Amino acid sequence: QKQEDLLSLQFTKSDFLLSRVIGQFNRGFIIARLNDELFILDQHACDEKYNFEQLQLSTSIHTQPLLFPKPLEMTAGDEELIMTEEDIFKANGFQFVIDQEANIGRRIKLKTT
Repeated sequence: QKQEDLLSLQFTKSDFLLSRVIGQFNRGFIIARLNDELFILDQHACDEKYNFEQLQLSTSIHTQPLLFPKPLEMTAGDEELIMTEEDIFKANGFQFVIDQEANIGRRIKLKTT
């Protein structure tokens, strides 16, 4: 059980301030100690995550409303995904018209792109 617990450890942004850098190896990995644990951090992945988060903070998505909503043909599972995660799609610029009375597979129309 202890080994499984170790595999689930996570290194968060706030941990950077609390950790001690021991060194670097292979010109791409940082060895850091946090309390009694040792972490190997991929510098490229850390940089990509930072850049992506900065982009999310500074980017505004502009949507283009369609003249007429575009009917979409999809599986029941795909429809369910859009209906349950509609806020995520909207945050990324996609809006839908959902007709609960329509046949399964044809309940969703794309409103903006």
